[in-house]
This record gives sequence, C-alpha cells and structure tokens, in this order.
Amino acid sequence: MTEFEPYPYELHNGRELEMMLAGDKPLAVFVQDPLIEKADALGQQNMSAHVESGALHESTRTYPFRSDDGQEYEVRYWLYASAAEAWRIPAYYLLLDMQHHWGSWSPELECLQGTLLGYTDAQNRYHLSRTYSRQQ
Repeated sequence: MTEFEPYPYELHNGRELEMMLAGDKPLAVFVQDPLIEKADALGQQNMSAHVESGALHESTRTYPFRSDDGQEYEVRYWLYASAAEAWRIPAYYLLLDMQHHWGSWSPELECLQGTLLGYTDAQNRYHLSRTYSRQQ
C-alpha cells in the first residue's frame, strides 16, 4: 500500500451535507483557520437552510493554536448533526478538549473521531493501519 493509493471506500470529504440529509452521516466537522472564509471551510456546502429548518443542529467553538514558529491564532470548528445524532457534538468537543489538554493526537483519538464521524469499525481499522503503521 502506498501513501497515494486510494481508499477502498468513499471518503466523506466534500459530501457531508449530501450524506447527512440521506441519513448516511451522523456528524460533520469543518475547521476554519483565520485565513479562510466560513463558506470555504465548509467546502461551499450550504448548511444554513438545513439549520434554519431544524434538520441539522449547528455548533461552533474556537480553540487557540500555536504554529511551529510560535505564532498564536484561533481555529474555529463548525459541527453539524441531525437531531437524533446531536449527542455527537459534545462528544466531539470532549475529543478536541483532550487533544488540546494533552497537546497531541493519537491513534485512539483518531479512531474515536472516525466513529463519531460515521465511519465503520472496518473503515477505521483500515485508516489507522494506513496512517499509523509506518510511524509505530
């Protein structure tokens, strides 16, 4: 397996809204750094009408970051979930809180992230083997 080999399943990126409205994705997370607009962070997917109609819940939280050169900035996370899956929003924030508290990411946090985003156990295992096998 090479780093550029395609995944054996279709990734959610760029299809979050479509998948959420079809009931195939329970949670979508978008990250907006200070240099990009919200619409670009959301991949030009218009969530607003679905939030206004009540089909989706929206939540946002900002976290401080420090770049490798020591510059401090804030990153905004936009989270979307259906009413039945809204419990995933505070669960995802707990995941982010742990990352920021520990200052690092791990395969365990990545697996939890994948599960919260709606990937299957088999998809998570594949992704983790691809992402972490070379590093460990």
